Amino acid sequence: MAQKKSKKKQPHIDKSPVRKKKAKGWVKTYTGTDIIKDYREHFKGVDVACAVRELQEIGYKFDPDYEKNVMKAEAARINQLHKKKAQKQKAETYENEYQDDNFYFIAGYTSGGAPYGVTWTEMGLEPWENEFDDDDEDSEESGFICPFCKGDITKVIGCTLSVFIHEGKEYERFKVGGIGDFFEGADDDATCDDCGSLYGHYHHYGCDCEYCPVCGGQLITCGCEVQYKK
Repeated sequence: MAQKKSKKKQPHIDKSPVRKKKAKGWVKTYTGTDIIKDYREHFKGVDVACAVRELQEIGYKFDPDYEKNVMKAEAARINQLHKKKAQKQKAETYENEYQDDNFYFIAGYTSGGAPYGVTWTEMGLEPWENEFDDDDEDSEESGFICPFCKGDITKVIGCTLSVFIHEGKEYERFKVGGIGDFFEGADDDATCDDCGSLYGHYHHYGCDCEYCPVCGGQLITCGCEVQYKK
């Protein structure tokens, strides 16, 4: 029997320059009332924050209240998705590619194929123990434990992991409120609506609001397969 050919992974292509070039002409003829929504519908695969950023980059001037309300609604939507995801994680513990009997979180592999990352022992858990299980009366106050900094995201100001690695190159993560971040331009006392990190600090692992420093897309969905520097 002939062996099935493995599907070659296609390299990531940044389509934003072409998209913004087309957008300049699109904006000139735009007559609608909800430009962010219509931009996303016209240019498929663009999220709200990306639409706002690209429109600003081509010189479109937003009404401040409109932009603020749209971003606030999007942050609330992402926060709701995160809550649903956390509830699902609390309801079941399952094996995945980032865990094994020794590691709570596998950050990557050595050249010899050995995994490295955060062990169950370092997390204070038995293998496959659900970190959300808590019989104490105050269990609702306990949040998700970030595998990178090992902190409860409800109690620490931000993650300490500063660098991602992609194809051997280091990329600094976006800080909350910094240039390129979902909350770019936020007030100095702002916090991430999803992971709770404070302005000027890094997002915690799994945050829905963190952008990928490699491609600029949403980190948890972009597919860049970044590795994590210990």
